[in-house]
Amino acid sequence: MLRKPHQSRERERPDDVCSRETKKGLIRSFDPDDVLAHAYHRLFQQLCQELPDPQRRFCAIVSAGPQGDRSTVAINLASVAARATQAPVLLMDADTASPSLHRRFDLSPAPGLSDLVAGTAEWGVAIRKVGDQGVSILTCGGAPLSAVSLAESAGVLALLDQLRTRFGWIFADTAPLLTTPGTALFSRRADGVLLAVRCSSTRAPLVTKAVEKLNEAHANTLGVILTQRRFVIPRYVYKRL
Repeated sequence: MLRKPHQSRERERPDDVCSRETKKGLIRSFDPDDVLAHAYHRLFQQLCQELPDPQRRFCAIVSAGPQGDRSTVAINLASVAARATQAPVLLMDADTASPSLHRRFDLSPAPGLSDLVAGTAEWGVAIRKVGDQGVSILTCGGAPLSAVSLAESAGVLALLDQLRTRFGWIFADTAPLLTTPGTALFSRRADGVLLAVRCSSTRAPLVTKAVEKLNEAHANTLGVILTQRRFVIPRYVYKRL
């Protein structure tokens, strides 16, 4: 089971990758003394151990309900992976209920995932680079697929196989497990799944139900990430422990 990185409500990353209004919870800097960056680096190292095959590194970020900070976790992991490996990294918006990654990056939703699957967009247009750290984004597309179609479509499965050959890591932001049928089925298409749980917000019974759904779908659940954890001691002390 993966360890849980502590994510502070107060730490923001003044990076040009995301819009200023949507930086809450993102890594502020990659300085070794940055607590949040250090936690995500440790998480990424564990992901490398759990998913050692370089051709099987598609990781889905899920949550029980709307809360959980899936997008923030996916963005942080993509940033860390790109810096740590110098390999191309892809952020995919697979949230069929309420796609949001395009807003986090001030982009239009299309062209994106659904357009690639439908064959109405070219790779070079649908997959867009963001920032200068080797991270690209595949938004939801003009007509987002349903969660069930996302899980069962032969076109989606073929697309995922192609993406695995083009990117060192793929991190997918998905729809909430308990409110969107099909999300658990899509998660089993991933090589690994991380369950994001917001501290002091997501109730334990919901987490239990989410884990049960992932198990029923035979998804490869790697662990739980506890987000928005407040520090109980001053940060300047914590980072020196």
